[in-house]
Amino acid sequence: MKLKLIILAIISAFILTACHKHEKTNHNAETAMMKNEEGDSTLYGLACDTNNDSVISIMSYNLDDPQNYSIIPAFRNHQIHGYPTIGSNIAVILSADKKSAERIINVDKLCGTWSYLVVPELQKPAAMTASQFQNFRQHFMTKISDEQRDSIFKPIEYNIQLHQNKTVSCTFPIKTINEDRMQIVKYPRMKLYNAWKLYNGHLLLTATKPRNSTDTCDFEITHKDTLIIHFKNKTQHYYRNNNE
Repeated sequence: MKLKLIILAIISAFILTACHKHEKTNHNAETAMMKNEEGDSTLYGLACDTNNDSVISIMSYNLDDPQNYSIIPAFRNHQIHGYPTIGSNIAVILSADKKSAERIINVDKLCGTWSYLVVPELQKPAAMTASQFQNFRQHFMTKISDEQRDSIFKPIEYNIQLHQNKTVSCTFPIKTINEDRMQIVKYPRMKLYNAWKLYNGHLLLTATKPRNSTDTCDFEITHKDTLIIHFKNKTQHYYRNNNE
């Protein structure tokens, strides 16, 4: 263990030198390292110092000399997701001629806890037909007060946490909801994921059920506090949860 720490310290020192002015030391460098799988042409590494805002300099994890690429195509097409700072773990999709970056992902900013609010629906009694329930729901919503509506249809927060070690935690406070209210309303099921990775700029989320099923998603980090994931059948907007 001591030898491993010494080696990591030496590598960190080398990175600091190669990348010049290191604004923030990345203490998660070991777990945040992305690895290419077969068919993945993404360039993974650490963001280094640049001379201007049109160029990104990246040093691969095998400690090669930093390479510079134009970021103009990525900038024009709004494909810079979490603008990288010096020392950020980044993923870069290069152009066909390998001279410019078409998509840049700040892996460090992708990681963290992302949340969204979910509003429940009225629970359909088993004895009612769909037509009866529709009439009942319309009548019910017109009879309750605004205060009652806010109390019954209170939104709760669903969370998905992307960890630096490529695992995922999904949480939702269903058990904290009053049991009487759960007999009136129902919340949508949350798909539970346990792992994530990047592949050619896509986000791959692996679910626990069905076992080892993987969703391949496009995503955007529109600014530092917003993540948009485009699933196959829906698009979900998230806000960064700073209470992690």
